[in-house]
Amino acid sequence: MAPDIYRMPQGIPGAPTRESTTTIEPYPVADDAVVGRTGTFDSGVFRTINDGDILNVEGVAQGILVRSYPTRGGTHGDVLTRGYIAVANVSGTPAANAKVYITTAGAFSAKAAGNVLINATFQSAADEYGNVEIAYKV
Repeated sequence: MAPDIYRMPQGIPGAPTRESTTTIEPYPVADDAVVGRTGTFDSGVFRTINDGDILNVEGVAQGILVRSYPTRGGTHGDVLTRGYIAVANVSGTPAANAKVYITTAGAFSAKAAGNVLINATFQSAADEYGNVEIAYKV
């Protein structure tokens, strides 16, 4: 990775950015859940949102899987249910206070091709790697 000359990176996707105002809770996690993606609970297990979910209904997206360090392994993980987190933007150009969209795979986008993630906004422009901070249910 090249050194950052002009700007510090926004963070590592899935890492909380303002921990003092963030709520993170431990939950059982599906084996195929992806860190840094939005998800929902299915029979008490947190899983990444997929094509079969209705994304524009409030309440379907119930959290974001947090990058655990050191990782716990096994079937449990940490889920951000409220706060600030760094995510990877997959399309579009994020701007401060802009709407956050999610794709059918639970990825984050600034482009209106997906469904709006309710109660979420971008906090700034993305860094050169596409990483950006979002506020979720703040």
